[in-house]
Amino acid sequence: MFDWTFDEETNGLMLTEGRALIRNSEVMPVYATELRLFGLHEKIGIPEETGTPIAWYKRGAYYYEGRKFARRRDAEIELLQAPTPQGVPMRAVDLDGMRRKNAALLFQLEDTSAQALRAEMDKHGIAAFNAAYSGGKDSEALLLFALRQFPEAIQRAVFADTTMEFKETLAHVEATRQALSSYGIELKTVRPYIDGLTGWRLFGVPSRNCRWCCQTCKSGALAKLADGGSAYVMGARASESKYRASYGIDAGSRSLTAAPTFRPIFDWASAEIWIYLLANGAKINPVYRYGHHRACCLVCPFSSPFEVEITKRMASEQIEPYRQEYLRQFPGHEAHFDRRYKGDDGTWSRVNSQVLRGDFPILDRLEDNIYKYILPENTSINIHWLELARRKYEFKLYNQRQNEYIIAFYTLKHTNDNKLFKNILNRAFYCVSCGYCINYCTKGAIKILNITGGKIHISQDKCDNCLECVKSECIRAKALRGFRGNDP
Repeated sequence: MFDWTFDEETNGLMLTEGRALIRNSEVMPVYATELRLFGLHEKIGIPEETGTPIAWYKRGAYYYEGRKFARRRDAEIELLQAPTPQGVPMRAVDLDGMRRKNAALLFQLEDTSAQALRAEMDKHGIAAFNAAYSGGKDSEALLLFALRQFPEAIQRAVFADTTMEFKETLAHVEATRQALSSYGIELKTVRPYIDGLTGWRLFGVPSRNCRWCCQTCKSGALAKLADGGSAYVMGARASESKYRASYGIDAGSRSLTAAPTFRPIFDWASAEIWIYLLANGAKINPVYRYGHHRACCLVCPFSSPFEVEITKRMASEQIEPYRQEYLRQFPGHEAHFDRRYKGDDGTWSRVNSQVLRGDFPILDRLEDNIYKYILPENTSINIHWLELARRKYEFKLYNQRQNEYIIAFYTLKHTNDNKLFKNILNRAFYCVSCGYCINYCTKGAIKILNITGGKIHISQDKCDNCLECVKSECIRAKALRGFRGNDP
């Protein structure tokens, strides 16, 4: 919403009137922990960690009092010049001074977003909401914004624990839980039906073009709270990615849960986020002190080489089970585990699953209207998805051999019908009850019940065959597209 500049006087940032912030001006604070982690304390004066930033990072370079002094080169930090005279330690950002200089524009920023959210809530007839909380900077700003502007509207905060969180993130969430309790607000933790490491074994290693983990481990966890009624606010921002730039403040009802979802800080950029948090004394997740630009999962396919190196240095024991699973699925690719941006041999950016090794379903299209599914041993069809398909479409199912099925169906009149039918079929043969589809059902017809062995259960009494739940492709079928077995 505003432009910004480095402020030499406070060693901070200062918002200015002007054009809206653009993506390539994203900025983040730098803490002593990061510079010490990469050995710069042996060359320049870096103080002990105090929890207050001492510099800033923007587009590959580090700035102190507005002057560039270092840059990232692959997985290291290269010193360009000493930021202070020899023997003089770098000073922390003057938070009080930065607060005073930004007070007027911060008020305008917050007030504009509050008015926009009130207008959307009035339009939808919503008086209260849940606040989605991840422990990252954006959800931290969202929660602070909600507490300052809508304290009576917060029903609760919700943390979707992906089960792949840094221990620092979990500790930070727990501290936030204690702080919110003083306001009488619950911070509820929900976990996915399928934990992260099990997901790796069922879906294959997540890749940059099929990041199933967010859908199953975050949205799948929130499915446990899906009731079709409670609204959500979340901290997604346009400047984070081109995909998120297509969003708006009103996310409709197919984003986070079946309930209406709003993004009140959608137009904020990172400079505004950080100034807002630091100027208001918010506690910051410790992962940012190490140099992470987001509070991501332990092993993310979108991590840069620098972030991969940070994670190795700060959480080597936590990531080891994932490294072992990676090697099981991609034998002989040990060096590639740390090279996610290179996408060597199709591993971290695989277009399909032809290089995977594991026990996964196999889909083979024999003809345009004849499919063959081969299921791994000790797995079976999810009968509830198959029953849904039978209520809507005509097809023949043949069981030729154990766990080998042939589906023959008539050519459907509309292309969209073909797509929906195939989406249902894929769910019948690939479903592992991750819970993601529950978020799309506004009737509460889809449940995961222990009495059915953890399988998806679709209530015929509640289901009206609207097919909202299958308008998106089955996550697992998409992740395993192209898998042809374990033969080299």
